[in-house]
Amino acid sequence: MIDAVGPSKIRARGAATAAVGEARVLLTDVAWPLYQAIAGTRGDRSIPRLTYVDGELELMSPSFRHETLARRLGTFVLMLARGLGRPCLDAGSTRWERMGLDKGKEPDACFYLGHEPAVRGLREIDLEIHPPPDLAIEVEITHALTDALRVYAALGVPEVWRSDGESLRFLHLRDDRSYDEREVSRNFPMLRSWEALGRLMQADESDQAAWSVAVEAWARDELARRGGAQADA
Repeated sequence: MIDAVGPSKIRARGAATAAVGEARVLLTDVAWPLYQAIAGTRGDRSIPRLTYVDGELELMSPSFRHETLARRLGTFVLMLARGLGRPCLDAGSTRWERMGLDKGKEPDACFYLGHEPAVRGLREIDLEIHPPPDLAIEVEITHALTDALRVYAALGVPEVWRSDGESLRFLHLRDDRSYDEREVSRNFPMLRSWEALGRLMQADESDQAAWSVAVEAWARDELARRGGAQADA
């Protein structure tokens, strides 16, 4: 695969810390057809995870810590939606791309929430005619080599949650196609980032099934009530 890059430049980062973070490799001067060919060699797999930005291609191999945190965040979103009675479609690590934009991304997780009815039952999603996911999740324990937010902004993803395992940031897409950090979630406006982080940390204290049940109950009993109070105000 790398031999086919030809004049492209290769940088590696994160290999020494891959046991706790992620192993990351950056290829530069990669044409769109080559990016497509590299993506196609993996079949249905999403590892290594790809980010393509204007000729730069990052290949990221997640560690155990990365994957457990990503799945925890994904479960958290699902349990929030379930507890709040919200439509939700888990789109996993689908590769989102637009050829004309020269950008493509495989998130750690992504979800349709407000736009779930618009894509319900579809076998394929074409971003030329269908909306992008409402929420994308990015875990970055080691520093990324490409700017994932440039891809999400170009694709029009309204909200990104970003975590390094110690913090959680809610990023909202603005009209100028940049992201602004907010304390509350755009998709779950009754949810604050600091309390979401606290709930995520509690997952270390119990098994995943019990934690999931607790998150759903909290969303149903506390967040739903809070959301109702906001709507009445």
